[in-house]
Amino acid sequence: MHFEVFSHMMGDAVGRELIERFNLFVNLMIPAGHRRRKLSNAEMAHYRSALGTPARREASAIFPRAITRSRAFLAQVETNLHTLDRLPALTVWGDADFAFRAKERIRWEGLLHDRSTVVIHGAGHFVQPDAPDDFAEAISTWHAMQVRKGQLMSDPPFSGWPQTAIEFFEAWSWTTARPSGSTTRTCTSRTSRPRCWHSWAS
Repeated sequence: MHFEVFSHMMGDAVGRELIERFNLFVNLMIPAGHRRRKLSNAEMAHYRSALGTPARREASAIFPRAITRSRAFLAQVETNLHTLDRLPALTVWGDADFAFRAKERIRWEGLLHDRSTVVIHGAGHFVQPDAPDDFAEAISTWHAMQVRKGQLMSDPPFSGWPQTAIEFFEAWSWTTARPSGSTTRTCTSRTSRPRCWHSWAS
């Protein structure tokens, strides 16, 4: 029910106007979605600049109403979830999320059979920037467990596992898929510690 309330309140003509003209989604929802820490002025400036004009806020303005007007699409997605239910999965959940509660987490846990769950206590809706170190630790621990079980590759596509949350998010995009084909090892020393990754030929 709270999804429908949000959809109607933020998705009506007034809500859309506030989002497009005053960047309400960023100015209200971003701070509200961080419960463990308060974002710095620099971080808020970053979020605001990403949606710096009414035209760039159009998707944010459309999104709330689309929650309740996309039932057919969402039903199709749900119908096809069985294609994922046997894949190894990790659920990282903030238990202070204003949108997704324990009820939704339990439902996801019932849909994913080979899954692990890490509940980050006190984290809000935007759990990654709200608790970045805990979030990175959850994924790195899960990845190591999957490697031991033989379900994921044992050689991360960069030199050495990242030691900080920032290094983790810089490198993580390289670890999410490993297409077939030849590999090329590439290294960079943008930081004090050289970092390497692989690229794959299709």
